[in-house]
Amino acid sequence: MRLVARIAGNPVTLCLEAESAQRLSMHIEGSDTQPRTVTVPPATPVELIGRQLSDRERDAAFRESMATATVMAQSLLQ
Repeated sequence: MRLVARIAGNPVTLCLEAESAQRLSMHIEGSDTQPRTVTVPPATPVELIGRQLSDRERDAAFRESMATATVMAQSLLQ
């Protein structure tokens, strides 16, 4: 992925690349600097969704949609 930004008024292109399933690197396009890397801990889709849901608990529209989803799920069990 390429991101174009401005740093101190100058255009800069950041290149992000997945080196593996758990390793990401970033470098500045056209620069001789070494890429910066980060290891991403493994996470299952369930864990990722769970993290997103916990962040949305204060959102009224999210709470309302979850209440509706609960009613619909309960009607399937009856």
